[in-house]
Amino acid sequence: MSGGGRHIVSDAIYSALYDGSGVIEILRGHEYLSHPFAVSLFGGSVYWTDWRTNSLARANKWTGRNVTVIQKTSAQPFDLQIFHPSRQPQ
Repeated sequence: MSGGGRHIVSDAIYSALYDGSGVIEILRGHEYLSHPFAVSLFGGSVYWTDWRTNSLARANKWTGRNVTVIQKTSAQPFDLQIFHPSRQPQ
């Protein structure tokens, strides 16, 4: 995961160094972050799916600002995949 040497986990969205230290809360208490499931990083954003709002959303991966709902669905989204040339095997 390319997050500046950090690993993103969900319950709110936090980042931490790979050794578990340096935990920083990125986002909590947003209406589209009530039951996050899948989480991924790409560019300057963190992306997540949410089971309560049936949505795919993103926010700035450092500040949690600029939350944008990318897609709302009629079913719970179970996974999230980001396809981009930079993420493909060489």
